[in-house]
Amino acid sequence: MKFLKGLRFSLIVAVLLSLVVLGCATAPPKMLDRALKGPQVVVNPQEIPLGVASLMEMNMIIEGAGFRPADTILISLVGQKDIDVALSLAKVAADGTFKAEFGQSQQASLSKVMGILKAGTRTNEKGETVMVITRDPIPKGSYKIRATSLIAPLTAETPVEVASPPIVGRIKDVLGKMLGKIEDKR
Repeated sequence: MKFLKGLRFSLIVAVLLSLVVLGCATAPPKMLDRALKGPQVVVNPQEIPLGVASLMEMNMIIEGAGFRPADTILISLVGQKDIDVALSLAKVAADGTFKAEFGQSQQASLSKVMGILKAGTRTNEKGETVMVITRDPIPKGSYKIRATSLIAPLTAETPVEVASPPIVGRIKDVLGKMLGKIEDKR
């Protein structure tokens, strides 16, 4: 009898873990369509989390094609309520393509903190950077990543979702507040 109860419990745990793993599956990465002649842009991942820890750890790869060689591309997050946040600049290669990373650089961190989270930073007595949240971040929802040529009149857009942080990110944010790395003054 104990054996059957243990087996049933193990089966339930296995099913729940399978559901968790399946629920964590991500969309396949978007790829450029080399058959298209005009400008295009793709981003991976296609979701931007709004939690402090999740957003700061996020690395987004932005690729484009169909632009003029040697041009410079301004990459922005645009959408709801007149949101227009500059994310990165990219140089177009000789074949008309570009690749930019919106990750851990100082410029990316500044865009994440000020543009997306609408927060600021300060230095504490230990010399550590502390995130200071005084306003709500940009709203969750559908946005676009826009790649705009600075020389030629070329633009491309692709959809992206701004979403709530995953559970792990929420836990990290709570720990960050407890450790004094995040101050929420809203």
